[in-house]
Amino acid sequence: MRLKSEVDPDIIEAITDALKKAGLQDTKYANKFKQRLMNKLIGQFEESDLVDLIEDFPLSEKDQPE
Repeated sequence: MRLKSEVDPDIIEAITDALKKAGLQDTKYANKFKQRLMNKLIGQFEESDLVDLIEDFPLSEKDQPE
């Protein structure tokens, strides 16, 4: 099992850039997403983590059900 310190910094930067482009940087969801992805990279990701991310995914106002 790898440690967080062994995750390539370029991967972390790519995750951060993607969240910024999606307009999610510095949101509660972005922090959760980044942590869950880091957990996946170091082998500590549980199936429930994926369900948690899907359930909490922020929808824009145009995507909200009426």
